[in-house]
Amino acid sequence: MRTTRSSSMKNRLLDSGEIGKLNDPQAMYYMRRLWSVLPEKIRVCCVYIDPAWMFKFRTQLSERNGVIEWFGRFDIFLKKYVFFPLCISNHWTLVVYVILEATLR
Repeated sequence: MRTTRSSSMKNRLLDSGEIGKLNDPQAMYYMRRLWSVLPEKIRVCCVYIDPAWMFKFRTQLSERNGVIEWFGRFDIFLKKYVFFPLCISNHWTLVVYVILEATLR
C-alpha cells in the first residue's frame, strides 16, 4: 500500500513524542482537525482562541498589552461556544465555554 506524503507527515506528527503524552504539534493538529470537521452552521456560532496568546500573555511582558487590546476589539461573548486550548506546565486542556446569553438569544 502506497502512503501519500501528507498522510506520511501526519503519521510522523502523531507518532512523535512520548507514548500517552500529547505534545504541542499533536494538540494543535487535533484542535485544527476538530475545527475543520465542524459543520459551517455550528462553526459560525463558535470561536477558537489560538493558544499562543496565553504563552505571550504569561511570558512576554512586551506582548501583554497587544493581547489585552486584541481581546478588547474582539467580543468573544457574541458566540455561543468558545474553544480555548491551554498548555500550562506541559499539560494541555481544552476549555469549552458555553455562553448562556448567546444561547438564550
